[in-house]
Amino acid sequence: HYENENLRRNGERVWIAWTNQPQRDRDGQMRELLCVGRDITALHRTRVALQRANQDLERRVAERTQLLVQANARLEYLAFYDPLTGLSNRISLLAHLQLVLDTARCYQNTANCNGGAPPAFALYSIRLDGFNKVKYSLGHDVADELIRASAQRLQEAIGPKQLLARLGTGAFGLLAEELETPTQACQIAETLRELMSTSFELNGSHVSNTVSIGLAMGGNPQLAPPGYDRPDDFLRAADTAMTLAKHRGGDRVVVFEPQMHQQAVDRLHLEAGLRRAVDADELRVHYQPIVSLADSTLVGFEALVRWQHPQRGWLPPNQFIPTAEESGAIHAVGAWVLAAAGRQLQRWQQCFPQIQSSISVNVSGMQLLAPQFLDRVDEILAQTNILPGSLKLEITESVLVDAADLVAQRLQQLKARGIQIALDDFGTGYSSLSYLHRLPIDIIKIDRSFVNGTAANGSTWKLVETTIALAHHLDMQTIAEGIETPHQLAKLQALGCEGGQGYFFSKPIPAEEAENWLRSPLSGYHTPSGE
Repeated sequence: HYENENLRRNGERVWIAWTNQPQRDRDGQMRELLCVGRDITALHRTRVALQRANQDLERRVAERTQLLVQANARLEYLAFYDPLTGLSNRISLLAHLQLVLDTARCYQNTANCNGGAPPAFALYSIRLDGFNKVKYSLGHDVADELIRASAQRLQEAIGPKQLLARLGTGAFGLLAEELETPTQACQIAETLRELMSTSFELNGSHVSNTVSIGLAMGGNPQLAPPGYDRPDDFLRAADTAMTLAKHRGGDRVVVFEPQMHQQAVDRLHLEAGLRRAVDADELRVHYQPIVSLADSTLVGFEALVRWQHPQRGWLPPNQFIPTAEESGAIHAVGAWVLAAAGRQLQRWQQCFPQIQSSISVNVSGMQLLAPQFLDRVDEILAQTNILPGSLKLEITESVLVDAADLVAQRLQQLKARGIQIALDDFGTGYSSLSYLHRLPIDIIKIDRSFVNGTAANGSTWKLVETTIALAHHLDMQTIAEGIETPHQLAKLQALGCEGGQGYFFSKPIPAEEAENWLRSPLSGYHTPSGE
């Protein structure tokens, strides 16, 4: 190569090179060919840059391809598995159940010719009873830990012919194959129920959480519900039985029966009606007098909600409050009852300033532990300006076990606002004796089942006597519910029970009738009446 420093074009250096082989011109003469071009150094740099760009592009394409492969694998995993627990999900469970049903049909077709019956299977719907309380009280992180711990405990207990899946929030499904009898299916359910009744230790907190289990059987035509031949049919049946187990108090097993389907439809309609009941002004509060057993004077009322259902008429709380708690409508219903009772108490204190009366309002665990509950209480206290100590809140024993530490904190906050706390239905639920000494409880209410049971079982009086003595030892008062006879009244008076309520005194009555009691508060024994 030869470079002529004098050859330049527009200030740019050029190079000159001769070919290695001579070329012929038009006359056939041999000539050397002179080539002129740009600086070879700049051309080299361009080529290198292009090569690097191509390499970078190829690398990016490879990375994108790998990400796409990983994303597809993740989507494929999420389509059949639950990311929180690693268990199969609903789709996977139903797909497996479809295979079981197909196998059962083939077996039945063969058995029709050869005799014999196909093996049975059972589908279980398992739901954590107190999951919402844990989520609202201890937070979503602890709730997720509870889900993972529950999944692990269930997974370790199942057999080789059983498939566990997570169906949703606080819900699991289990498919057990090759069962011989319905008794065997029930034994599996009871084993799981007992297993899950043991508390969990999550993030330093002991969390007790029972389960409600519903099961539906299939495979064998004699065991399967009539007309149920799809996976969704069996899952709906198991869910229906599980829901009934929850409405019966939870921590139990219910086997599906065909008539339960209509009951489930009725509950669904009830839930839908509850969501509009507050806005439609269908709720009413009745008030049951609470009487001092020492001098027969009126000491207060318990506020009890009633629902004037458009089709079913007046419904007592036990017919819709469980549904309200299950569906979450309890927050709206409970807030309405608390506000209505506060306004009524304000009116009575203005109209009867000489009467030191109070109103007790039932508060569910979900309400008490909800973050906005204290704000709602403060709002009612500010709006009504009722006398301190005249508003009492009643909670149940189960709340103490579900989240004892948070409950203690919440009750202390309520006490700081001058609100008294009553422990309702004492003795009917979990053993809460270990919690009583560190909770700001003012009143223990003896459940009506103990008061009514005393007529037929004299030993029940010992339980009542022990409860009253325990309350007095802890500087708490007692109120007996469900008093219906003079004998019950006399016995409770002899045991030192401070207060009582029941049909012996009065049924729950509208506010207008309750004012008759306020006009004559020294007459505690009004004409008894049934409901």
